[in-house]
This record gives sequence, C-alpha cells and structure tokens, in this order.
Amino acid sequence: METRRYSTRFFVASIADDQKAIHDGHEAVDSLWVKIEQGLEEYNQGNFPIIMPTIKNLELVSGYESTLSLLNDKKMIQPKDIPPIEPKFFIEDGKLVGLLPGDIGYEDH
Repeated sequence: METRRYSTRFFVASIADDQKAIHDGHEAVDSLWVKIEQGLEEYNQGNFPIIMPTIKNLELVSGYESTLSLLNDKKMIQPKDIPPIEPKFFIEDGKLVGLLPGDIGYEDH
C-alpha cells in the first residue's frame, strides 16, 4: 500500500482520428484502447487491473455520448473547485479495505 499522497490531475482531450500514441519506453511501455464503460466492467469482473485513481476518474467521465459532450460539460471546472480524494485504508477480517469519501464507514476510520 502506498503511504505517499499525490496531487494528480487527469486530462481529457480530443485527438485526430489519424493521431498515433507512442510509448516512451520507460514508464509507458504498453497500452490498450478500450471504451470507458468496458474498462470499468472488465475491472469489476476482475479481468482488468487498474488502480483506484484511474477507476475514480473513469467513473467521473463515464456515460457521455461523445468526447465533445464530455469536454463541454467539464470545460468550466476550476482546479480550486476540485476536492481532494483522500482514501482511507485499514485491515478488516484479515483483508485490506479501502474507502473513499462518501463510502459507508469512511468517517469511522
């Protein structure tokens, strides 16, 4: 479990149909393009390993019919209006449990 905390931003952008994504060969060495909802479903079925920050950001942008509708909805958000998401981790019944603000029991830990 990572004990350090980071202020991280995720970005959404529209790209040209013929644009190619390439890897830097160090941190990014592989990639896979999937629809947001498919990635979340695969994760929930245990078939697609992704970490909590990615999961929460995918949940925030899921359900849009297009990139344009997502960008139009999110373009006026100011960084100061984005609350920090600070998970709490603990061991319960021998298992690691992670809770986010708003989850039942978050305030109790």
